[in-house]
Amino acid sequence: DFSGFLCYVIGMKMIKRLNEIEDETKRIRAVLKQNPSNDELEILNAVLDVLVEETLEITQSIQANDLEMLSDMPRK
Repeated sequence: DFSGFLCYVIGMKMIKRLNEIEDETKRIRAVLKQNPSNDELEILNAVLDVLVEETLEITQSIQANDLEMLSDMPRK
């Protein structure tokens, strides 16, 4: 079924993006260990805020999709 395949592809893209966010977060942590300037800290904090927001959006989307799939399943 095509819709199942489409859900799979979308899910894989979400997982890939979550992995990219994790890598970006690790790079930011490495920079933070090098005692960045105040300007750098502001930029890093802004980037982290965006990453946190994106992570929340992805996880909420996954949860909503899971609930929708479960609601379509026949009850035993």
